Amino acid sequence: MAEIVGTSFVPRTELGLWTLDHAFHKEKVGFPAFGMVEVYGKPHVGKSTFVYSLSAMLGKLWDCNIALADLEGLDQEFLIDVLNAQGFDNKLLLVQEPSDEEVTAKMLELYASEDEKPTRIGILDSIGAISPIQELEGDMGAANMGRRARLMAQFSRKFTHQILGINDKILFMTNHQHQNLGSIGTITPGGKTLEYLSGVRIFLKMVKGYPDTTDTSLGYLLEGKITKNRYGGKGANFRAFFVSGIGIHKGVSAIFDAIYLGLIDSGKVVKIGDKSYGYMKGIIEKAQAGDDKFFKPFLNLFKEKE
Repeated sequence: MAEIVGTSFVPRTELGLWTLDHAFHKEKVGFPAFGMVEVYGKPHVGKSTFVYSLSAMLGKLWDCNIALADLEGLDQEFLIDVLNAQGFDNKLLLVQEPSDEEVTAKMLELYASEDEKPTRIGILDSIGAISPIQELEGDMGAANMGRRARLMAQFSRKFTHQILGINDKILFMTNHQHQNLGSIGTITPGGKTLEYLSGVRIFLKMVKGYPDTTDTSLGYLLEGKITKNRYGGKGANFRAFFVSGIGIHKGVSAIFDAIYLGLIDSGKVVKIGDKSYGYMKGIIEKAQAGDDKFFKPFLNLFKEKE
């Protein structure tokens, strides 16, 4: 039998989102919450909300702080709502420095700190907004090709080396997907080193808004695909539901997971067997009202499946 001498493991954490928890490995359940995780997709699909929600879930389970370097301009009230909805009650440390070089250095410093309450989760939102100091201080129209990729490559390598053998820290990075000008296909900013060193890459897209595609005031269904997975097989899909003002809602997500897996009826009215739970609009309103008891039968479906 093979034997590894030393410390090396992947800390898989069950988040209570069935298709996501089962998307990374055929047999091992849980999100491989370690190292660099890049979340990318087209604009306005919910990348930041997805990362805020997952970070809050992990931060609650791990009892740790979260560091956030926001480079696009966040809505702090919405962020607080998402954190509270997931039961996160530790500190979220905003990393605000004069330059993005100093931002990335501060992130590494927070990860290395030995405070009583450690910082184990980081968010860099987003890579496409990074402006190297040469770009900020240079003239408009000056050529700065490759400087963002160089900064991200240095940061990625430093972070990866800093956490080697520790296995208890994760960095989420949001990124934008756009057309590859002058060629075919799509690309994401930040350079190839970022892509190579990310242990997990997740592509997100919005499937449908509710009550319909023209009105997403109640929420919307998100679909993800694991496009890179160093810790198991890639290619698996998962679903999650965003409730407006809350972020990912485990109960509503469980309903769509159950529909996707054929565990419950998917007609106009949601049913488990002969018992009706009403229309989706009313169900989402129960989520907004914080009626956790209503969703227990749907969450229990997966306990039975296990």
